[in-house]
Amino acid sequence: MGGGPDEAPAPDADTLTPGLDDVALAEDSLEALLRLRYRARIDLGRSEDDYDALLDDLLKNS
Repeated sequence: MGGGPDEAPAPDADTLTPGLDDVALAEDSLEALLRLRYRARIDLGRSEDDYDALLDDLLKNS
């Protein structure tokens, strides 16, 4: 609600939509985090889990 004189105007819907660069950056960041998590899991001697399957799916779709 709001709309007081000291409040900034509501952003346009266009500014709330992620662009292609934003999506690519998010995908790259997710892949990097999953790879890091995978390496840490291997170092700790943990077994494979659902996040490893997610990384596999990401790599297949690359």
